[in-house]
Amino acid sequence: MGLRETFTPECRVDDDMRFVAYNHYVHKVFRRWGPNFRELLAIRRYLEQQQIDMDDLPLVGGMEIDLPGLYHTVQRLGGLNDVIAGRRWPAVADLIHMPKCAQDRAVKLEQIYLKYLVGYTMLTEDERKRLRTEVETDWHRREQQARCRQLQTDDEDEQDSDEDDDDAAECIVKVRERGLGRVKTVSLGAFYRVARNTASLLFKQSDPKPELVEDEYWKVVNERDRHICVYSGSVDCGAQSYGFVCDKKSQTSRLAWNLKVLSNNPGSILRSMGQVMGVTVPTVHMSMAFTTGCWYSDPHSLPWIEYLHTGASKVWYSVPASGGEALRRELTELMPGYLRQHPVWLPSDTAMVPPDLLADRGVPVARAVQQPGEFVVSFPRAFTASVGTGYTLSESVFFATPDWLASATDVYDKLKLSGEPGVFSLDRLVLGVCSDPRASLEALARCQPLLLDLQRQQHEQQQRLQQLGITDPVKISAKKGGPVAQVGGARGGRQGV
Repeated sequence: MGLRETFTPECRVDDDMRFVAYNHYVHKVFRRWGPNFRELLAIRRYLEQQQIDMDDLPLVGGMEIDLPGLYHTVQRLGGLNDVIAGRRWPAVADLIHMPKCAQDRAVKLEQIYLKYLVGYTMLTEDERKRLRTEVETDWHRREQQARCRQLQTDDEDEQDSDEDDDDAAECIVKVRERGLGRVKTVSLGAFYRVARNTASLLFKQSDPKPELVEDEYWKVVNERDRHICVYSGSVDCGAQSYGFVCDKKSQTSRLAWNLKVLSNNPGSILRSMGQVMGVTVPTVHMSMAFTTGCWYSDPHSLPWIEYLHTGASKVWYSVPASGGEALRRELTELMPGYLRQHPVWLPSDTAMVPPDLLADRGVPVARAVQQPGEFVVSFPRAFTASVGTGYTLSESVFFATPDWLASATDVYDKLKLSGEPGVFSLDRLVLGVCSDPRASLEALARCQPLLLDLQRQQHEQQQRLQQLGITDPVKISAKKGGPVAQVGGARGGRQGV
């Protein structure tokens, strides 16, 4: 009997727990530009000209309405007058795959059409064509500017990086309060209802096979003629102890495969830092059908492990570390303007290129289907991507064996050159390992050159302080309410503060 049959841990979550959700625009995860997006921008351009506000797409049942799809569906049924006369709004809702459980869906669709599309419908075909041409010209100009920025120096790139910085060029963005712009949190219960509606919108079967979901997903990605927005979310386990249970009464609370236990495994040097959110504190992930994990590699070159607690399966794709340069070469050609000219060259939530296309171009790609109750482990410098096939709850955490320290300095040098902040301090890790009585001899030996380098840096910085006139440095007291300590004196100046 394998681990999957004997290891059935409880996953602690709460329907009322709240987290930041992300919109995943599936039709834009590979090629941003497509027929649906072009029509949507043309509709937006017309509404702006008429001074009609539509910062956000309308929602029904928690799901964004495909305005171009709604427009073309009504036209195929004979136009607005025929749809109203024939009372065909329920048929329109079915044709654009609106969930039947959405309350008053036919009435809401009619209201949305009258508010946002009736004026666009009354334009002549030449006027609509002109709008499409205008937005396409603007978009291609923007793409060309992005390609130019990709070739610029770091300083120029930093100077221009804020230009055109809006969600139009992104495929995954934070959900925001409508009309307010601030980040919105959602409850797990609300997320589940949207996941259920999304599944009924996309598939007739209640439990479609992973291969069917995968085929439909890549069809949407490649054809780009439907507006598909799904969601994801994540929350640190933290003080609420979400995810794996560590109660004494739980049979799995002390098992090594419990990720809260694994993060404190003697073989992982990260445990010497204590609890660090997003690193040694596990993260619970929520996803649904078509939730996308774009191609990505952890910039710290840390390995990580993810356990799928419950729900549908998840499809994974991976490229080994040895194939990283081949992947970079092909993504640079396939998605120019979206990568960076830095050691950390692939931003998160940026590129979801079909694996078969990469394989055809010589990139070594593997595929796996993760079922509930199974683990996935990603090795250092490997690249992964994933597609959700339905509502899922999973949990992940980082770990690192002592041999990771051999490349740690190089990793953090690359982060610095790339302008990427580290999620934890390397100095803190080194000092933590060296002061940890549980640390192994191997870990201490790996830390020795890093500790000596840290000592050298401290000595050089002390010399610089002396050159600046700080001649008598003293440690500041850490005792709360204690006397203010003397921190140093400048030549000819006052001592202390």
